Amino acid sequence: MKKVLSVLIAASLFFTLAISVFAAPSGEPAGYAAISVDANVIGAGYLFEPTLVPFYADETVADITDRFLGSENYNKASGSGFYVTGFKLTNDITANISSEIQDEIDYWAVEYEIDNEGEIKNKAGEFLSENDYWDIDFWGMFRTGSGWMYTVNNDIPSFGANEMKVVDGDVIRWQFTFFWGADIGHDTGWAEYMGGGTFDAKANKDGLIYSVASLNASANKTDLLKDSKILAAYNNANDILSDIAAAQTSVDDALSSLDSAVDSYVEPADPVDPIPTEKSFFERIVAFFKWLFKFISDLFSDLF
Repeated sequence: MKKVLSVLIAASLFFTLAISVFAAPSGEPAGYAAISVDANVIGAGYLFEPTLVPFYADETVADITDRFLGSENYNKASGSGFYVTGFKLTNDITANISSEIQDEIDYWAVEYEIDNEGEIKNKAGEFLSENDYWDIDFWGMFRTGSGWMYTVNNDIPSFGANEMKVVDGDVIRWQFTFFWGADIGHDTGWAEYMGGGTFDAKANKDGLIYSVASLNASANKTDLLKDSKILAAYNNANDILSDIAAAQTSVDDALSSLDSAVDSYVEPADPVDPIPTEKSFFERIVAFFKWLFKFISDLFSDLF
């Protein structure tokens, strides 16, 4: 991916302008991290597509999440921590819950005599929040279900986003989940503890996310996507990223194709003005008489 970043080095200039509205600290960034927000588990894709965000000394996941989104695009619980309860929908979404998830919901409904769907949020401007789509109320004892969790480099940190320091090259993902992370490949143990079923393993998409984030953040993105090979690889990469059930081989192939397409990109040369050619004597005589004829015509027009 280093070659990709060298091609996209202009991204650093892009960041200076593009994120100034988020009041980034002064000075040179300590590095860049990829960050994204997705609801792939309900088939809704990315709420905020992967991009690279600069971070500064001692900053945390909470700091760059706020810089990436702006505080108006997420809700968090009150208190000193950074527990995100919902993210704003930037577009209308259509939920397409996989059979694996639906089978698990049906299992819980029968096993625990629960049939309690959470509120459906699918309109731009609404917040997709915890307990939406799937809300479990265990006989008034406690309430849980769907919600948001974050990972760094495909691992679940053992502490909050406001304490997790960022390192250059980190891949930070905020993901919507139905069952305590088990359905998105990050089982916290709660699904098994509560007697739920098991879920298929999920692919590690961090490398592909970082490549897509690099391209999305590039000042040259528009020009790069004019290249048919890059565009095809980029679209395929986004399809794979949005597929919660994508196999690891598909993810790896998509990463290889995208990096290869970007690495082989040759920036079009600036157009060269044609070298003027010397007119022949005959051509100069013809041009003179054309000019003379027009001059006399214009003169007579003015006089008469």
